[in-house]
Amino acid sequence: MTVTPIGAVELGTAGVAYAPAMRAGPWVFATGLMADDLATGMDPAVIMAGNPHGGPPRHEREAAAIYRRLASLLAAGGADFRRVVRLDQYYTGFEVVDHYHPVRRAHFGASVPPSTSFVMNGFSVPGADLNVQCIAVAADSGLAVTPLDEPSLRGPATSGYVPASRAGDYVFLAGALALARGQEPNRRGLALAATRGEAAMWGGLPVRLEADFVLGERLKPALALAGASFADVLKAQIYLTNVEDTAAAHAALVHHLGAGVAATSIIPCRRPGLANEAARIEINMIALAGGAATRKEIIADDTGAPFPGQPAAVRAGNLLFLSGLMAADRGGRVAALEDRHGYPHYGDPAEREADWILARAAGLCRAAGTSLANVVRVQQFHTVMSDFLTVHRAWRKALPGRPIPFSAVAVPTLPVPGCRVLLDLWVYVP
Repeated sequence: MTVTPIGAVELGTAGVAYAPAMRAGPWVFATGLMADDLATGMDPAVIMAGNPHGGPPRHEREAAAIYRRLASLLAAGGADFRRVVRLDQYYTGFEVVDHYHPVRRAHFGASVPPSTSFVMNGFSVPGADLNVQCIAVAADSGLAVTPLDEPSLRGPATSGYVPASRAGDYVFLAGALALARGQEPNRRGLALAATRGEAAMWGGLPVRLEADFVLGERLKPALALAGASFADVLKAQIYLTNVEDTAAAHAALVHHLGAGVAATSIIPCRRPGLANEAARIEINMIALAGGAATRKEIIADDTGAPFPGQPAAVRAGNLLFLSGLMAADRGGRVAALEDRHGYPHYGDPAEREADWILARAAGLCRAAGTSLANVVRVQQFHTVMSDFLTVHRAWRKALPGRPIPFSAVAVPTLPVPGCRVLLDLWVYVP
């Protein structure tokens, strides 16, 4: 196989096939890591049910268990913490973060890779409060990993992550918010330029002010650290605390990048759910470095994207990035998926959505010269976590016998009304 699962297991009575990591060419992806024991649920050594306060704090134990697993998976893929280029973290509450950060710093030291963090509704394992994703480059790949640092663009001191890292032709940007830095004037911790005037009832949409500031004052200079520009962006993830901000946030992205430039996923999180309680938006990106030999290719199909100006997928070298896929087109949720026979309980709406999404994803993969079997990272966002198994049944039909590198995260809602699942997929191109 072109893509090799690492540590694959079957979970639960239904035998859910899960790959916590994948090796694909030079890349190592670890996805959906939680402090479960991969057999019975949450690790009893983390829960310490009989004496929960008789050791380090619960969430510190949870973080430590995840990082022990991550170290093992990276080693099995031929990498280590020095070769990590990006981290993504999801939490069920803000109280988890300050226990997690010291554990992360213990493994990365003073230079944490580009990071994004969000508060979500929950995960597929009951009791889990932390879910971690990681991308690394194998030591035998010939690719150097270079942190790209600029103090004015760094995350908060307690987080300690650099704004960008480079591996070969690829640049990974940390999630950026409209936080004030250093001596910048601020209002409630946000840069003054990203907010309305004091007590103003109008003077710019709040999310648009923040988005323009994030894109122009944080992500644009972070790209410049690698000699890149917005034209080089391959993938963007937009996290929003208010789904009603979707159209304005996407319009800001298209305004700065141009239409049809980057595969894009728009993901609602909790409200508040970002590092600042007043913040409405956080954006992360992957791009090509300036002067890269690798070229970018837009992949299209006949399905109209729910949001104008959004390409279905973007390929660059050996990576294919799909825009966040829902069972939706320009008209909203796909009408053909609605029950038309008077038997609403004789089929599962989430499974119908997932079947439709995976069929579309398979077509985009073929158009890019690869196969859905080469998927290396699946971020699965559910409005109802009990849909998880039905969505996994769709995966089994699409890729029988193949372990899936998924994270399953519960979100408050999705950007298209009626949709129950959004899939954010990365695929290797041999």
